[in-house]
Amino acid sequence: MLFHRILLCYDGTPEGRAALRSGARLAQQLNANTHLLAVLDHSYWTRGFEVLSPVAFDIDDTAAQHILSEGVKRLSDLGISATGHCVVGNPVDGISKFADELAVDLIVIGHHHNSAFMRW
Repeated sequence: MLFHRILLCYDGTPEGRAALRSGARLAQQLNANTHLLAVLDHSYWTRGFEVLSPVAFDIDDTAAQHILSEGVKRLSDLGISATGHCVVGNPVDGISKFADELAVDLIVIGHHHNSAFMRW
């Protein structure tokens, strides 16, 4: 088998849901060990702040747990049993960290285009 361990990354967006469905189908076909990583990127609102409130991080942790629960339920509805993990922060750092720790063979993520203003 080519892919023994798959990491599905999920952020609750429509693009993330589509990637989750595609990843679930692939995991089923390959009978792969499946991990779900709920990703909450808070970097867009923390840029430029030197001091951050711990309350905001508690809210982020709660939101990430909600995203994880939603993703695990969606996978369960599709017949996939997955081990869940959460990361709050920079998605690139979090995804690469978990991919290394879990020794995954494949990472499935969604992509959505930002407007020119958002990219700026």
